[in-house]
Amino acid sequence: MFLEYEHFNYIIKLLHQLQVSSQEIDTVLNIKCRFQEMHFKSNWLFDFNLVMAEIQHCKEKNDWAKLGALYVNARTACEHSDDLQKLSLCITEILTKDSEKDRPGVPFCDFADAVIKNSQCNEADRIFIGRAGISVMNSYRRVLQWIKGRKVLDKLQELQIHFTVLKGLIGSERLASRCQIVNTAAEIFLETESLDGAIRVLRESEWITNAALWPCSESDIISRHNLLFSLMHKYLRQSCYRQAFEVLQNLPGFQNGCDTVDVSQYSHVFNKLLNACFESKNLGVLSSAVDFMLSKNIAVDFFLLRGLITGLGRSCLWSKARTYYKTALSLGCYPPLEGNLRHKILPIPFYVSEVEMLLAIELFLVSNASDIQSPGATTQSFQIVLKRGLITGLGRSCLWSKARTYYKTALSLGCYPPLEGNLRHKILPIPFYVSEVEMLLAIELFLVSNASDIQSPGATTQSFQIVLKRCEDQAVKNSSDYQAGRERLILAARLSDPKLFLRHMTVNVNMEEVYSLELTSALKWLKENMKWAGKVWLFQ
Repeated sequence: MFLEYEHFNYIIKLLHQLQVSSQEIDTVLNIKCRFQEMHFKSNWLFDFNLVMAEIQHCKEKNDWAKLGALYVNARTACEHSDDLQKLSLCITEILTKDSEKDRPGVPFCDFADAVIKNSQCNEADRIFIGRAGISVMNSYRRVLQWIKGRKVLDKLQELQIHFTVLKGLIGSERLASRCQIVNTAAEIFLETESLDGAIRVLRESEWITNAALWPCSESDIISRHNLLFSLMHKYLRQSCYRQAFEVLQNLPGFQNGCDTVDVSQYSHVFNKLLNACFESKNLGVLSSAVDFMLSKNIAVDFFLLRGLITGLGRSCLWSKARTYYKTALSLGCYPPLEGNLRHKILPIPFYVSEVEMLLAIELFLVSNASDIQSPGATTQSFQIVLKRGLITGLGRSCLWSKARTYYKTALSLGCYPPLEGNLRHKILPIPFYVSEVEMLLAIELFLVSNASDIQSPGATTQSFQIVLKRCEDQAVKNSSDYQAGRERLILAARLSDPKLFLRHMTVNVNMEEVYSLELTSALKWLKENMKWAGKVWLFQ
């Protein structure tokens, strides 16, 4: 025999006849109410049509908490997995439809809270919330409702649901790669200015892109590439250099399974990080980033490598400075020393820092130690020569062919600011501090690159400008230095054969002199020199 609902009425009637206390009768009444609730659930939760009707009622009333409790009760009593699957899909569809409406609140959050409250930590319910959350998150992203998407992610974080190992329940999210899901979440955090949220979700996913168990498409890789570039630039603007470096270390190509990505393409963005660290004197991140770049065969800007060496020396970190100096020597950052060392002559470029000069002298001393320590050392001469710039020296010696060759090499190595983009806009920026020889070579390249426009019938209506650039990081403290640069520019134009004529136009907002190239002199120069100049300056 089983206890039925009707039995409670008989029990209560007997208790009244026995004149028991009202407290004892209330206890039985409470049991009756709980039994009634259980009896009601056991009857309707197995009725799929009734459950679906209740779901629609919750939707119409926007009662998302009740919908959560309804789901838990239905999931507990449902005997058929197909019915549970239909139920889950139906609820997810309803929650994602909110993205089509412009109203406050995020139904998913209230629903998720109710499920967790009523489910007693059931893992199946947590998985369902995670999968539904992915679909809801994507629905908000598609219509650019970033704030609502962020609230979904915050709720998943609050409930400690690791959604990045799950897939969505409906739509394309059912087949989405883990890389794509992480990209979407990180993008939402970025769009809502939460760098911590973006990097957290990337770290939790171990920066995964492509893996055997989680294959992704080329478009996913491109999206991750663009996402990390955006994140890195935001960290740089906030002077968070270590986080920016962490982001760059996890670009596509540095993980297993991304061997097809050519990491050499990242040279520019890594050097941008180096430059930011150099300007802020953050030697720790600067040295770590240089180490990483060298280990991955990514080209390091020689100017920044030299800056690291100088900074380490000035901070009395001589051991590290010597290590990087040896590396810089092997990379060709400085003129080769071997032949000169054997002749007991040390050439030191005039432009290097006192730290670099000292390290060169140390190497010179060690290389000549046996001769210096020999009994006849007093009769020998060990010379140090402070060298002028090679390119400038060749030009001033009228060895223009060699000067042009070395200038092209120096351009390719990044010794000068890049010109390509400016050349297309018919603007030639020339740093004020370079010599008249380097200025003339830059003008030659400018002329040849714009030859077709200069020689065209409509050239008279065009302006070909030369801007004498100040330093980007600081204003020139001594105005005479900039004045000397202006004089060198005029001298460079006069050195040309035939002479070029520059006309002063204006001073720009950066207090930089702007000149226009006189068209007649440019045409004459091209006519007389284009035959050889085209071969020299037109890079392949």
